[in-house]
Amino acid sequence: MRILQISSASSFGGGERYMVDLCNSLSARGHEVFAALRPRSPLVNFLNLSAANIKTLPLRNALDAQSAHGLARFVKENQIDIVHAHMARDYSLAAYAARLKPRPKFFVTRHVLFQLNGIHRRTLAKANRVIAVSEAVARQLKSQRIVPDEKIALVPNGIDIELWSSQTPPFPRIAQTVQANLNSN
Repeated sequence: MRILQISSASSFGGGERYMVDLCNSLSARGHEVFAALRPRSPLVNFLNLSAANIKTLPLRNALDAQSAHGLARFVKENQIDIVHAHMARDYSLAAYAARLKPRPKFFVTRHVLFQLNGIHRRTLAKANRVIAVSEAVARQLKSQRIVPDEKIALVPNGIDIELWSSQTPPFPRIAQTVQANLNSN
């Protein structure tokens, strides 16, 4: 499959780690993965993608027509099968890019509990699935009634155990805090 992941993030946090891990894992499984990012995005340093598979666009906000057209062109030129957005301001841009014929599948991942606004009801109407990364996020989405409950899929965040288990010493701050507590008793 040819999959486009979209993130306008300008800093690196949990949602960005999720996207990077998803991109790298999908690529390792043989999918052709593309990323649409802002210029100077910190995500580019963590993605195991060729430069040809990374598109930079302003991705300023949900109404950025220039970026929406650029994404649509990129989707068409690369015959993208799945368009997947990770930030609320990117949802409408991704929806626009996914409107082409033949129509790629359109997914969004919701990483946070913040309320979506009215524009998202229209934007997400065309989504094949809205992925919630936790039970709390799924409950929040359902309570807002932005999308039908049957479009919400719970896919809990995971972590790369091998990455963290290889750290030496394991979690030094935690070990120091535990030792300090033991010494004070």
